[in-house]
Amino acid sequence: MIDWISARAPECFDGDLTGGSVMKITPDGEVEWVSHSKKRIEGSFQSSVMVRQLSVDHSKESIDVPGRAKRAHGCVFEGNPAKFLTGHNLFGSADCADLLTRSLEKVGQSIGQEPWPFDFGQADLTRIDLTANWLVDRPQDALPFLEAMQQRCHVPFRGRGVVPPSGPGTLYWGYKKPGERASPWQIKIYLKGLEVAKRPLHYEAMKIPGLLEELARTIRVEVTLRTPELKRLGMTRARDFTPESCKRVWEEYVGKIDFGEDHMTLDTTDLRELGLSPRLIDTVAAWKAGNDLARTRAPSTFRRQRKQIRDACGIDIATSVPTSNVIPLRRVVVAKPAQRPQWADTLTGLMREVA
Repeated sequence: MIDWISARAPECFDGDLTGGSVMKITPDGEVEWVSHSKKRIEGSFQSSVMVRQLSVDHSKESIDVPGRAKRAHGCVFEGNPAKFLTGHNLFGSADCADLLTRSLEKVGQSIGQEPWPFDFGQADLTRIDLTANWLVDRPQDALPFLEAMQQRCHVPFRGRGVVPPSGPGTLYWGYKKPGERASPWQIKIYLKGLEVAKRPLHYEAMKIPGLLEELARTIRVEVTLRTPELKRLGMTRARDFTPESCKRVWEEYVGKIDFGEDHMTLDTTDLRELGLSPRLIDTVAAWKAGNDLARTRAPSTFRRQRKQIRDACGIDIATSVPTSNVIPLRRVVVAKPAQRPQWADTLTGLMREVA
């Protein structure tokens, strides 16, 4: 499903639509520039999106910030279309053009206008989030699974996953601190049950049989693509993201995660039986002792030994040493979205009633 859309389209409503303005005034009292903020539009059950529209004339007259005037006019949309339309994002559509069309129609209802006729599949995207779910067998397996991924899995050119300062329950590849420039693409994996516990659904939805139990077993896998990556992929329009292409792109990026072997052992006797040379066994022992081998070995030697050791026994000496001798990890060969839950129709009907 699509969990976030940031898009820019031509004007589609009458007049300007802003949430206020910020201006710079010179000491002489002249307005040097004006920047118009986005307007919050409330949607279904505590959800909202941000929208801003400026006419061509208004944008030319009001905005004199270098680099902004030429692209200031038009309609800007940012938000989670699933939550905005249905009140939740547990499951939903993967048709970007349809979601954007229905979202702007709902924006029009909120402001008492109908959008002008336009093929919103032509809208330019600046960000899109593609998501799907994995399920573990038991709720108590969810957090250990994520912790094992943090210790064992890596992504080329991203390294190991990063746990944000907010604490366990979320794992990033491509994480950036607040204030840093965002990565062109990012993978985020988190516990959906923990998110719902912090931001609950409608109280009636929380009573649906089986919903909370399944959410406690749910691991959400989210791929974020921003402008540079969208341009690289040649997928800059809303029409480019159909259900089929969303699935293909999501699987392509999630497929970058290297899960390694099912089990990893640190016992040197086992390593000898696998045919590792004494030199490679010494390398594993140095890694087990906590040495940063990427710093203490020549780059070519490190890359060669890392590949040899991984091919032989699944140990990745580029990662930190696990806290236990043997770490079981479910190997996901092909990451597939979880099936539509049995309670999906019940939740959809309920959220329509309370919208």
